[in-house]
Amino acid sequence: MMNMILQAICNHGHKQNLDIAIIIDGVHYTYRELYNDVIERVQGIENDNCITSIINGKRHIIFIDTESVYEQLILWLAALYNGYIPIVSHPHMDSNYRSQLMSLLGSIEIPLEAQFGVLTSGTTGMPKPLWRTEKSWADYFDVQNDIFHIDHTTRIFVHGSFSFTGNTNMILAVLWAGGQIVTSDNMQPKRWQSLIQHHRCTHIYMLPTKLRLLLRWNHSVSSCVRYIIAGSQVVDTELLHSLHMLYPSM
Repeated sequence: MMNMILQAICNHGHKQNLDIAIIIDGVHYTYRELYNDVIERVQGIENDNCITSIINGKRHIIFIDTESVYEQLILWLAALYNGYIPIVSHPHMDSNYRSQLMSLLGSIEIPLEAQFGVLTSGTTGMPKPLWRTEKSWADYFDVQNDIFHIDHTTRIFVHGSFSFTGNTNMILAVLWAGGQIVTSDNMQPKRWQSLIQHHRCTHIYMLPTKLRLLLRWNHSVSSCVRYIIAGSQVVDTELLHSLHMLYPSM
């Protein structure tokens, strides 16, 4: 069944099928390609090498384990399309945590209205699943995007796994608006700044710890960046001042 977010991606693809949805380390994917890649993975998703199927009563959980942000995204959307409950694994999850989580997902009570799960960060122990409906996020995207000045002209640099809820939310909200995601599968701050500059990113969404990495490894000013969005950790006055030196138009 076509879900709200995939329908928005499909609509963008029909209107402007050459518009870029995502750029990952210089590789471009249009909205049309993104939609087609999702539909291509719908059939037989249970047998995908990146998937672990977990049956919980009458519910079918699709546990996605890959470090590719693009693969995470299209498998998540394909599972949602099939009516399964997708959850994306955090990167480099401890094998003991993983086995405990698999057991938990097979036995935990899942709310009837749940359409997907997200994992807590795991900073205070084993990552725990939280259950959400697509509507609970999608209904707020327009409000959120207005607050963060996100629209179809937005080019946002995001770094990190789709499994982290901040990234999940931001990536989906920008795609909802018809904007452009720029990211990298590599942990290379110099590369990040190069991508930000090359693609003239208007926004950055990152944890403050990663913003500090940008400052540590880069000194070239980027006047294209107008908004920096951060969460989960404090952005102190010193960091804010340093960011404004690197991104004077923010």
